[in-house]
Amino acid sequence: MKTMIVICSVVLVLAVFTGIAVAGTEAPLNTFYGDGAGYSNTDGLYGTFIGAFCAEFNTTGSNNTFVGFAAGDSNTTGSWNTFLGSYAGYTNTTSAYNAFIGYY
Repeated sequence: MKTMIVICSVVLVLAVFTGIAVAGTEAPLNTFYGDGAGYSNTDGLYGTFIGAFCAEFNTTGSNNTFVGFAAGDSNTTGSWNTFLGSYAGYTNTTSAYNAFIGYY
């Protein structure tokens, strides 16, 4: 009985911190956590988007890692990018092979 309570608590805490992963048509091999994360993704592969509104407009960009509130939010087709921090890479749309670390 105690184990069941602990498991439920962990799931509840995880849900509070990650929010609801809302996504468009998810392609395989992606990870989306946060409200609106990867929302417009249609054919992008190997994306890791963690944070509310992270890569919200990404459609076909692949091999991207975006972590932080609205990180890579405007990215649509840019691939092989790493954006870490709130609003990191926010205005990038199609550019590839970038690493942005920090706020905005």
